[in-house]
Amino acid sequence: MPPRSKKRKTTKATPVESEDDGIDELEPPQDGIASKAITFQSGFPSLAPELFLEILSYFETISNDYILANPEYLPSECRERTDALRALSQTCRSLRSQFLGIAWETFAVCICPDGKSWWKVLGDSMEKQCKGLVKSPHLLPLVRIVTVTLTRYSTGRILPALVSCLESLPNLHTLQVVHAHAQMTSALGKAFENVSLPTIRTVILPSCAHNIIKCCPEVRDVTCNEDDGSKLIGSLVKGGCNKVERIAGISPSITMVKRLAKLAPNLRNILVQTHTVCTPCLPFPTAVTSRAAS
Repeated sequence: MPPRSKKRKTTKATPVESEDDGIDELEPPQDGIASKAITFQSGFPSLAPELFLEILSYFETISNDYILANPEYLPSECRERTDALRALSQTCRSLRSQFLGIAWETFAVCICPDGKSWWKVLGDSMEKQCKGLVKSPHLLPLVRIVTVTLTRYSTGRILPALVSCLESLPNLHTLQVVHAHAQMTSALGKAFENVSLPTIRTVILPSCAHNIIKCCPEVRDVTCNEDDGSKLIGSLVKGGCNKVERIAGISPSITMVKRLAKLAPNLRNILVQTHTVCTPCLPFPTAVTSRAAS
C-alpha cells in the first residue's frame, strides 16, 4: 500500500465579517482595488446646523433690551442659551466642532441667580472667570463680545483681572457694560489708564464708565444706557476717538452739540434719547434720528 501524501489539502477561505467603523464594501474588488464609500454619521449630531440654531433660538439669552435698560444685574434665565451651547459642545467631537465657537462668542459676567449680595457674587465670579479665560489660550480667539456689570466691590483686585482679560482677547469687537456704580469713575480711570483696546468697534456703557471709552481708539458705534451721555462725548473727544460713526442714547445740550461737531466728518448717525419725540435739529449734514424713551 503506497504511503499517504504529506501535502495538505487547501480549502477555500470563508469570508469573515469585521467592523470597519463606518466603511462599507459596496462592490467586489476590481483590479485588486476595493471600491469603498464612507457612511455619514447618523443620529442626533447629523442634524443640520440650521435646525440646531432654530431650536436654540427659543432659549433665553442676553438681548439689547436688557442692556439698554441698565439693570444692576440680569436674571439667570439669560444664561439658558449659553448653557445649552456649552453642553452641546462637550457632547462629542462633531457637536464640539459646530458649537464651541458659538458657545464662547459671548463672555458674560452680569448674571446673578437670586440677587442676594449680587455685587459680591458678580465680583468674585468676574475675577475667577477672567483669570480662567486668560489661562485657556484655545478659547481666547473665540470671544468677540464681553458683557459685564461693574461694582465698587474689591475694585483693586477685580478690575485688573478684567483689564488683563480684555487685553488678551485678539478678536474682541464689542464691549457691553450693563451697569456701573456711579461712584467708581476714579477706580475705572486708574484701572484702564494706559490701556489700549484697538480691536473694539462697538461699545455700550453708562456715562460713569466713560474712562473706558478712551481705551478704544477704533470705536465706531457708541451707545449710552444711562444719563445724558455728556461724559461719554467728552471722553471721545479727549481720547481722540474720531472714527465714531454712530452715537445713540444721548440727550444733547448746546455744549454737547459743539463737542459732537469735533467728531465730524465720520459721524453719520445720532439717536437722541428724549422723553418726548422731537424733530431733528443737530447741525450735521447726514440724517439724525430721534428716539423716544421707553
